[in-house]
Amino acid sequence: MLREEQTINEIAAKYELSPVMVSRWKAEFLERSSMVFEIHKFFTAKIEYITKKFNVNKTFSTFELLIEFNLYTVDEQNH
Repeated sequence: MLREEQTINEIAAKYELSPVMVSRWKAEFLERSSMVFEIHKFFTAKIEYITKKFNVNKTFSTFELLIEFNLYTVDEQNH
C-alpha cells in the first residue's frame, strides 16, 4: 500500500476491510512513522553511553546491553 502497487480499494477487498478504515490506517501510519527514527536515535545514544561509560564490549547485542544496563543507568540519571 505504501509503494502504491495496489489501490486502497484492492487491499480493502483482499482483506475484507472497509476502504475508509484502510485509508485511515495508512494516514495514521504516515503521520506517526517518524517516531521510529526518534526511538532509534534514543536507543543509539543510550548504547553509546553504556559502551563508553562502562567500557562494554560491543559484541553484545543492542537488546542485551539495554537489558543489562537499563536499571543502572536509569538510577544514575536520577542522582
